[in-house]
Amino acid sequence: MFNIQHKYTGNSCYRFLDNEAKTIYIGKSKNVHRRIFSQHFKRNGSYGHLPTKCYKDTCKIEIIKCNDHAQTVALEQYLIDKYLPKYNISDKRKDIFNPSKFESKDLYENMEK
Repeated sequence: MFNIQHKYTGNSCYRFLDNEAKTIYIGKSKNVHRRIFSQHFKRNGSYGHLPTKCYKDTCKIEIIKCNDHAQTVALEQYLIDKYLPKYNISDKRKDIFNPSKFESKDLYENMEK
């Protein structure tokens, strides 16, 4: 299914990209490998809580490592507000996380790279 090169189990954000490299879903986890392969793409071939089309449209999963849970929560909200992925529920789109209000505003933009 996906070419897994390393299992990462720490705090992280992840995003599902479609065949046009468009972000279609953003999530966060304390153990991203377990989250993706136990709750999203299950071993028995079934899918998780998102619409089946989201999983079928996913061509690539990118993982962004974070230092702690607070950073993970902040980055997830920033990315959802930035990309407005179609499979993230609308109540997560708050447009409240404006990195320009913080001294380290470049941190969140650099974390994506």
